[in-house]
Amino acid sequence: MTAANIKVFVSYKWCVEDETQIVAKLEPLCEQRGIELIYDRNKLQHGDLINEFMKELVTSDHIITIFSKEYLESEYCMYELLEIYRRNGASDFHKRIYPIIADDMVLSDFDTQVKYVEHWEEEEKSAGLKLAGVKPTSIIRLRERHKIYQNISDEINDLMDFAGNILVKPIHGLEQENFASLLDRIKPVESPNSSKTQEDRLFINEVLIAIEDILIDSECLYGGLIKKYRLSKNASVKEVSKVIEEQCENDITGLIRIITNLTVGRLEKFERKKSYNKARKLLDAAENLVALISVLGIPQEQAKKLHSSSLYMELSQEAEGSAEITVARKGQSSPKFRKGKPYILGKYAATSNEVLESGIDESNAIDEVIKQVCAKVLPNEDINVVGEKFLNNQIGLELKPDDLRKKNYYFLISASELDKGSVFTNSSVIDELKKRLPKLPIITLKYKNNSLGYVTSDRLLMGEIYNFYKEINNPKFKQ
Repeated sequence: MTAANIKVFVSYKWCVEDETQIVAKLEPLCEQRGIELIYDRNKLQHGDLINEFMKELVTSDHIITIFSKEYLESEYCMYELLEIYRRNGASDFHKRIYPIIADDMVLSDFDTQVKYVEHWEEEEKSAGLKLAGVKPTSIIRLRERHKIYQNISDEINDLMDFAGNILVKPIHGLEQENFASLLDRIKPVESPNSSKTQEDRLFINEVLIAIEDILIDSECLYGGLIKKYRLSKNASVKEVSKVIEEQCENDITGLIRIITNLTVGRLEKFERKKSYNKARKLLDAAENLVALISVLGIPQEQAKKLHSSSLYMELSQEAEGSAEITVARKGQSSPKFRKGKPYILGKYAATSNEVLESGIDESNAIDEVIKQVCAKVLPNEDINVVGEKFLNNQIGLELKPDDLRKKNYYFLISASELDKGSVFTNSSVIDELKKRLPKLPIITLKYKNNSLGYVTSDRLLMGEIYNFYKEINNPKFKQ
């Protein structure tokens, strides 16, 4: 993720732009934010191939789509939209498009969707009749266009439904605020008094989009949160994710407790009906949602410190699982938890407790740490075969902050081991580990006021997360 040089393409209908000047209004506002707005009229020169530009547009990570009645009836506009949608499916589509409605149309309206489904069915039928009886080899390109009509006809209902599920302000409201709510999703303007760094804000936006994707795919969680927080029955996923973000600042433990209760309640219904596939899907959704929520719970001042911290951190935290959240926030990924006894740990963390429980000789403590790290990073490999250099490089690949799904590898030294005066209190031992695996983050839990991390609620938070895993790990839900 980068905070600069963001390229944003625009998919729109020319005649609508001539009337509304939406793109013309957007362009200077984008320039102020360091956004390069790219559209056919400012990109293409006389003689350029339109198809080449279209390929760039549909594969872009950021596309402003200016919907209108004319857009939905345009072969070229709808082909662009279809290709954007087909790139990686619905989840990717939701992340990459930034819709604007140029007129009074409501994309999610039942009658509106029926109207344009019928329109493209008629276009496809009409084109087919015109081509019937004509020698196929004479009209290859026309048949390709006919196929596009068929594809649009097949997909337009899904396209409108997914686009309509994104909360969109009326055009007059967007213009009054200089399109701020739309452009903030792409590249927020950092207030001088804001505690959020630009990079962190982008990460938070990515987390919220991932949360919205989960809600789209899980009606159980989506509908349950709407009821629990007494939102409108027609509340969008964007509105629900906004409530989640607020609760992460105000009552994150209560939010996780609600998700636990919603999940367990629905799992019991699925278990009674023997709907095991639905149960497994809900388990995955709830687990991912809790992980994403937990990473939003770090106060912004601490998040700012994390960005400038090194690979070797001392954290003022009591609970081992809090280290996973901290490492995830620093590395801009989602936490991955595992349920230990009797606490939560990072799924891919090697810990001092586990190393010492293996009954090692202190003289080969680092060898045992590296062996356990290798088991996390390269579970099917022998460290004596792959070597420490290869292992170190594999760890380094996961340090780049570019993917919520990446694994969080680190070595965790618990505060309890420091209290016992174990081998890991010896600075020379830790120095050796740093020398042999220089890319491995080392996290030490200490009760020090000048340490990174947060103290006040981490045990309460990890207690709720532990309870969540305890409830969903009931064997009757795992069939």
